[in-house]
Amino acid sequence: MLATFSRLAATAAAAVACAGALAAPPPAAAPLTLRAAMEAALAGQPALQALARRREATAAGRYTAALRPPLILGAEVENVFGTGEASGTGGSERTLALSYVVELGGQRQARIELADARTTLAEAGERIAVLDLLASVAQRYITVAASQTRLDLAREAIELTRQRLATTERLVQAGRSPGAERARAQAALAVSRLELEHAEHELRAARVTLAATWGELEPDFPHVTAAFASVGDPGDLQALLDAVVDNPDITRFTDEGRLWQAELALAQARGRGEVRMTGGVRRLGTTGDNALVVGAAVPLFPARRLTGERLAAEAQARAVDFDREAALLQLRTALYGIYQERLHALEQVRMLRREVIPQLEQALTETRAAYLRGRYGYLEWSSAQQALLEARAELINAIAHAHATRVELERLAGAPLLDLPEATLREQTHDD
Repeated sequence: MLATFSRLAATAAAAVACAGALAAPPPAAAPLTLRAAMEAALAGQPALQALARRREATAAGRYTAALRPPLILGAEVENVFGTGEASGTGGSERTLALSYVVELGGQRQARIELADARTTLAEAGERIAVLDLLASVAQRYITVAASQTRLDLAREAIELTRQRLATTERLVQAGRSPGAERARAQAALAVSRLELEHAEHELRAARVTLAATWGELEPDFPHVTAAFASVGDPGDLQALLDAVVDNPDITRFTDEGRLWQAELALAQARGRGEVRMTGGVRRLGTTGDNALVVGAAVPLFPARRLTGERLAAEAQARAVDFDREAALLQLRTALYGIYQERLHALEQVRMLRREVIPQLEQALTETRAAYLRGRYGYLEWSSAQQALLEARAELINAIAHAHATRVELERLAGAPLLDLPEATLREQTHDD
């Protein structure tokens, strides 16, 4: 799973950067796989496109940082429009000179390294956005899969209710049951139809929410395909805790630390000062002679003027280390809590599948047989059926929660769900 994600995540930024236009969603009328949904979201999510453009803008700063100080052409006229011999322009002295700043202390290289650090930090932000998007797609995909399974359950409930109504009709006509039981069965069928309509609405909304991740509001896939009932094992908690250090939310602090180290290096390099060199030609108006002009200027005490910048960069670099430790502790605490939720969800699935639902299925079979023999009334049969349907609905919720917590765990570990087994959702939700 982690290897699969790494391959996709490694190419995600490049794919986003190269995509000049939004990619088309998965082919119409084809069942949607989780991988296809994620690939469409990576190519078609406007937020990622915006991040890619901002990264390019940050990278363009390296070009400016690599430029050397420019040559400065200057002209100067002296001794004009004065008094006496300096009146007018006859005694003027005209100078044409070139100036150039010689940077000391490797300032240009420090600027380049600072620009590179900013680009790296922007790339880290893009990786975080990719992870968040993939995790969101996985969660929405699970919601669609769960909604499809709930719709199947609603259809099953209608079929069971119809069978109960047909059986009750025969017993009423035979005089073995009162007419009130037929009315109850008819009302139960109407309620089941309402629940089916509600399940259909929920599925439509879930499909729209999923398609929105790649910029579509009209889903053109008939259904998603996934082995929804396969919840997997809890996973290795220690391995997940160890993997958190490679989460982009944590590694970005390393990139941020490098940024402040680059800021510090630039401040130190600028503290070495610079030398302004000047050379040119001077025209002496009184004699008509020409002379060369050379000069040099250096700032006094440059390091003192940059002490504030240096101290600020040092403090920020130290603060990043503490920020990283705080974020790491927070992520590991959250991961541990979600892991416990996943354990609970898996235990719910196990109990419902192996103990609760089989017992309720047996109870329904025996209650129906007793009803046909006249030993139980309609309410006992209806209650047994409703209890089974509610348990199956609870199983769907537990399975969905087990998948959702798995996605959250892998997002915290830096690898969202990418290998949800693909299969038809027509499988029985009580299968192992």
